[in-house]
Amino acid sequence: MSKQIVPLFDPTKPNVGKLLEPHSGILYWDEHPAVFYELYSKLTQQFWTAHEVSLTSDSSDWVSKMTDRQKELFKRGIGQLVVLDSLACVADGAMSDYIKSPAAKTLLVYIASQEAIHNESYTYACTTFMTKEEADEVFERPKQDPRILAATESINKAFIEFQEDKTPATLAMALVAMIALEGIRFTNGFVPFYYLNRNHLMLGTGKIINFINKDEAQHSYSQIQILKKLMADYPELNTPEFTQKIYDFFKDVVKKEQDLVDSIYEGITDIDVIEVKMYVEWRANMLLANMGLDKIFPTQRNPMRWISVFDPEMINNRKGDFFEEKLNNYSRTSAEKNGFDDL
Repeated sequence: MSKQIVPLFDPTKPNVGKLLEPHSGILYWDEHPAVFYELYSKLTQQFWTAHEVSLTSDSSDWVSKMTDRQKELFKRGIGQLVVLDSLACVADGAMSDYIKSPAAKTLLVYIASQEAIHNESYTYACTTFMTKEEADEVFERPKQDPRILAATESINKAFIEFQEDKTPATLAMALVAMIALEGIRFTNGFVPFYYLNRNHLMLGTGKIINFINKDEAQHSYSQIQILKKLMADYPELNTPEFTQKIYDFFKDVVKKEQDLVDSIYEGITDIDVIEVKMYVEWRANMLLANMGLDKIFPTQRNPMRWISVFDPEMINNRKGDFFEEKLNNYSRTSAEKNGFDDL
């Protein structure tokens, strides 16, 4: 039986509708949730490329100032970010292929393109001041590191289940997994570089990481908004069982991330590992709050105040009803706001 091909352009279909139902293929932002365009606009305004950042001082630090243990921390930190961006790029593309809403598709495709830029930046950093053998090793590490593999296992499983059986339910969990990847795994993944920056080391790479961090904060919030639209379109997904599934998923991701923290900072004496673990809990709580769910982890305040110098401000941290709340930004954008009349 041949697979039914959905045409890219179908003039018999509406321009806007449910997330997963056929659309005409025409993207008219004014008919879609205003938050989708606002997020797309913000992401495009944050556009950057890796080679804009000079790594001259990093090269000097690598040769003259970095200890072997600090170099190990740097390599392992880059190694885990490599696998996260690689996974995110493909997963965002797969979800955009399944989703029919042109606005949501465009948002996810743009996010995927940014993940590709992030991965390019890791190659740029490693090949600038490492030997070829060292750089090659960095990109092999995440395939062999048991703690990195464990921390990514649940997220990867959700993506695989979606790819094997694309349904609204598996898409919902894939979005939850991506939210956790962007908002927990990535944000904790940036801490080693901010730790080095605090010690006046590798400031060029730190600037790149800050650009990436700003992107990822917007990515997780974008995926939360797409998830909310999906839940509004398919209310049959709105069950206590699904809520509990999210809580259980987050508990698993947080626990494995905290295990990874123990491993990554082994031998580093001037960082508080307990503080980093609490930071993971705090970030998870912020994501749950953004989804309109309860904060289930003990850490209610940011325990790493020093990192706020580097960390993008969390946006729209408010408690709401995950299942009954409609997309509160589901309104037409105005000419004054979107500026289309100025084009």
